[in-house]
Amino acid sequence: MDTVIKGYIGMYFLAIISFAGVGIIAASCRVRQADRFFEDALYEIEANEGSGDMIEEYSDRAIEEGFELSVDPEGEAVLTYKYSMPLFGFENSGRFTDKIHLEQEDEKDNEGDM
Repeated sequence: MDTVIKGYIGMYFLAIISFAGVGIIAASCRVRQADRFFEDALYEIEANEGSGDMIEEYSDRAIEEGFELSVDPEGEAVLTYKYSMPLFGFENSGRFTDKIHLEQEDEKDNEGDM
């Protein structure tokens, strides 16, 4: 009888550890998904020279993915995302920020150096 109880307790802890691991991996995947989306958005916006249409398109895509993308007039891009681990009742948000580098600005900077 003692062995059966120890077996059930062991299985219970194994299940808890397994669910915790899955929660951590899912949260990590969500953060990685946000990072990839942000990098793709910056690349496309920079490639289109900061086009307002491209910024709007990626802002809409961000909403569809569950993120929030904003770009201020100075070219500072911010992506806000949420991730959670339901087993622990943990929910948090994070953000990525970066400056959009436009080729026009780089050319102006180089002309001033001459």
